[in-house]
Amino acid sequence: MAVLQQSPWYQQILEEGVKIGQQQGEKRGILSGIEIALELKFGESGKDVFSEINTPINS
Repeated sequence: MAVLQQSPWYQQILEEGVKIGQQQGEKRGILSGIEIALELKFGESGKDVFSEINTPINS
């Protein structure tokens, strides 16, 4: 395992994984902020609006 961890490929894959994880975390944080803001501004109907805008569009 130690040899694998020293591999440049392993390091590159690890770095890419960390970047992707950070981006996903940022996205979740932004969505959470939007959800809270809508709920504070519009109450229960804000939750409904968030559900609609947070639903992925299937092509």
